[in-house]
Amino acid sequence: MKVWIEKTIVKGRKDRLEGNLKLGKALWSPTKDKRGADIYSSMRDVSQGDLVLHLTDNKGISAISKVSKPYYEGNGVKGTDWEGTAYIIELTQFTELDPPLSRADLLNEKNRTELDKIRKSNKVFYNSGLTLNQGAYLTEATVALVELINDSYKNQTNTDIKFLAEFIAARNKYFLVGAYWDGSK
Repeated sequence: MKVWIEKTIVKGRKDRLEGNLKLGKALWSPTKDKRGADIYSSMRDVSQGDLVLHLTDNKGISAISKVSKPYYEGNGVKGTDWEGTAYIIELTQFTELDPPLSRADLLNEKNRTELDKIRKSNKVFYNSGLTLNQGAYLTEATVALVELINDSYKNQTNTDIKFLAEFIAARNKYFLVGAYWDGSK
């Protein structure tokens, strides 16, 4: 299982507010950008059961969903910048965060050291200035980034983000076999 971050604009976009491709019902993107480049290739890496954190309107993480099916090719919404052949990934269990996790509560100087370490070895939705990367519609979140997101939310609300605590626990399982602890057997 992986965790993904969808960075999308919802406000004023009918296609993201209603219908089968609205926020929380589906991830969707063109198969190629306007130049013909394969910048949406990460859509092909999403699997059933993966989690999606929705970063909306450049403000913060406002919801979480689960992937119900891997991508298929279909049609984007007519009249949008993404009209035409599209990757579509169906989602389920859409849950809004109340309150959302604001950008300021995640992308800040307090978290800079950890964010920089994550950014230097992974494709992420933010840059060295702790602002959002242009493009970067869908990026995979490392376990370290998921932990930082969940910890930031927990510091704000005293609760975990739905599904994330289980994801973190499953990723951090380890076993000690024939190990010594504090010098004793």
